[in-house]
Amino acid sequence: MERPRLNYIAVLVCAVIWWLVGAVWYSPVLFGSAWMQATGMTMEMASRMSPLLVYAMPLVAYLIACYVLAHAVVYAKAGTAGTGAMVGFWNWLGFIGAIMFVTVGFQNKPMTLWLIDAGYDLVGMLIGGIILAVWKPKPTPAA
Repeated sequence: MERPRLNYIAVLVCAVIWWLVGAVWYSPVLFGSAWMQATGMTMEMASRMSPLLVYAMPLVAYLIACYVLAHAVVYAKAGTAGTGAMVGFWNWLGFIGAIMFVTVGFQNKPMTLWLIDAGYDLVGMLIGGIILAVWKPKPTPAA
């Protein structure tokens, strides 16, 4: 099988956008307070968290997720915003939404937590699918 041609700049942009959306999503403006309540996190606990854990680890995770999503977009031959969003949705449903649902259930956490966390990842996967579908890599010059 031929190796898929990926747009690595688009993968990076997807990861950074997903990460930036998280800064707003988990802020007090949107779902930060509800998320803290659902997890039992306090401001004191949050202030003791490592910046590496809070900032770098999610960015690395989103880079990996966007890289894998880029492969799914290529294999699905998604070339429009709609088909890219569909690839993002189905990957979210099968690999994120369903698994997080089980995790939240077994941890006996409120479904609010699933809605907040899985909703955030759904937005990230939709945006990523769209960007990766419409922002194609430049053709390589013929040798």
